[in-house]
Amino acid sequence: MSQKRVKSRKLVYSLLILIAFCVILTFSLYLAFSPLVNSQESTRLSTGPISTTDEAIKIGMPIVDQYIEENNRTITTVEATLRNSTQPYWFIQVEFEGIESRGYHDQSSGYEVSVWADSSEILHHGPIWHNSPSATDENTKITVDRAIEIAIPIAEEYATENNRTITTMVEASLTNHTDSRPLWQIDVKFEPVKNGDYRDVQHWIDAYTVSIWADTCEIRSHSARGWY
Repeated sequence: MSQKRVKSRKLVYSLLILIAFCVILTFSLYLAFSPLVNSQESTRLSTGPISTTDEAIKIGMPIVDQYIEENNRTITTVEATLRNSTQPYWFIQVEFEGIESRGYHDQSSGYEVSVWADSSEILHHGPIWHNSPSATDENTKITVDRAIEIAIPIAEEYATENNRTITTMVEASLTNHTDSRPLWQIDVKFEPVKNGDYRDVQHWIDAYTVSIWADTCEIRSHSARGWY
């Protein structure tokens, strides 16, 4: 009987040791993989079809790739951020490597693509210029995406009044004004006029320009732009 009791106790001890080992192993696996799971879930910022930064970049990059191929530019960084405006959209900003050249697009510092989070459609896109060495983060209070958000409704109002259609092309340039204040200039492009009447002033207007003080977010000026 004593031998049976000893064997029974050994079996119980073995089971307890096995259970303890399983608990420790499970806890260790949880600690090892939970940061990875949390990291993956943290990128799911949108409830629409585009739910991760990788998905947003995948949609926006073909437009950027075409631009860099046409203008022989090199990408240094790519970032995507979900903007919670009245309708959430993804803002993809690409930075270029600087080059020494006097060409128009050779001077661009990056490219932006904005994509609706719910429909995956392109909202707008275009090159970015930083033509102001002194326009640092300290005196530039609004980012390029915020400047574009301010400019587009103004351009849309003009387009509605003059029966024009806005394209997805939007160019942004940060410069210094004469008093050294940083100034965003946003050019919202129009589709060409279809009637072909050269006497119509709208035939010569191809965009609407909105200038915004980058340090105060105030509108400096806005007007139609074209070739007269």
